[in-house]
Formats: sequence, C-alpha cells, structure tokens
Amino acid sequence: MIKHAIRPITDPSDFLSDWATLYAKASEASFFQSPAWIRAWLGGVREIDELHRVEVRASGELVALGVVTVGRRRPPVIGMREAWFHEFGDPKRAAIYPEYGDLLLRDDAPPEARNAGVTALIDGIGVLDSAVFRNLAPGLADAVRCAAQDHGLGVRILREQPVFTCELKAEPFVETLSKSLQTKIRRACKLYQERGALTAGLAATPEDRLAAWNDLKRLHGVAWRARGQ
Repeated sequence: MIKHAIRPITDPSDFLSDWATLYAKASEASFFQSPAWIRAWLGGVREIDELHRVEVRASGELVALGVVTVGRRRPPVIGMREAWFHEFGDPKRAAIYPEYGDLLLRDDAPPEARNAGVTALIDGIGVLDSAVFRNLAPGLADAVRCAAQDHGLGVRILREQPVFTCELKAEPFVETLSKSLQTKIRRACKLYQERGALTAGLAATPEDRLAAWNDLKRLHGVAWRARGQ
C-alpha cells in the first residue's frame, strides 16, 4: 500500500539522517542526491525559508524522499505563492542548482512512487499558485504531467533543451560528428600538441581519481571566472 505525505522540516538533522539511510539503498542516485550535496544545500537555508519534506512509503517503509521550498509572495499579498522542488526559489541563489532533478528513490520503490510524491506536494501544502520543477529527469517530468492531469491542473513548459550522450563505439568517436565540429576538435588538438603530446589514461587508483577531480574543479573554476561569474 502506497502512502504519501508532506510536512515541514523542523529538524534538518532528522531529515538528513533519513536521507542518508535512503541514499544507501538507492544505487541509481545522482551526485545531486548525495548526503554531502543535501547537507551543503541545507546550509544555505535562511530562517525565512519554508522547507517541507515530501515522502512516499510502501507497506510502511520509506521508499522516496524529496524537499521543496515554499516561497513568500512576491510582491507581498498579491504575488505568487510558489513551491520549488529542491531549490530555494530565490533568483539570487539560483545560480547553482541540481541537474536531473528527481525524488530520491529506493531501488525497490514501486513505479507509482514518483506520481505519489508529486501528488503529496499538490495536495499537502495548501494554497499554492504554482509548483516549479527545473532540470528534471525524464521519470519525474512524466510524473509531474500525470499528477497535474489527475488534478485538473495545467503544466507550462518554459524551456526544453536536449541532452547529448557520447556512445563509445569501436569506430573513432570524432568521425561520427559533423564535419565542422571535427575541424574544430582537430584544430584544438593541434594547438594543445604544441605544448606536448596528448595522452589518455584511466584514473584507476583513489589517488589518481582525486588528482583528476581536483584538476576538473580547477579548470571548471577557470572557465566560470573567464565568463565573469
């Protein structure tokens, strides 16, 4: 039997404990669902933020968990009252946001768990003008559409963008790309080779992975600062 609920988060430590326990049983969880990310995200919560936990239980066992922020009306009284899934709902703090947004789902969660979670949000918070979901995984996007339809609500899609995958096939990957992109890649390789030979290797040890991770973080920061951010 599936039961869903939504209630205010009064003790973040209890919520984090439940999250970590469920995360250990969710092998498909993303980085943005890790206890480390959620703990850091909760660190940005302000006293005026209204946080709620969304939970789904099957036969009494917790199988899905999420978090939403209910914003204050902007402007006051006449503004929209919105719930934001895994976000603060504050544009000034929205520069960093999760990708592939989804409920944290236990491996044996029933197929209807996502729909039940969205239904808990729709039914449980009271008077809302809208609920905002961004950067959703396909499964949760489908659940939002289904739950909205079941409640006679509309879904307004503000933007969709494609996600590209890299198929590591036997033939050279570059040859599967457009001619113009092949030219750009080969030009970039030639410029890099002026600094030294290009090599590729697998980060096989924990030390190698940590070194690669630190290099990626450094280069990521360089790219953002170059854009003035």
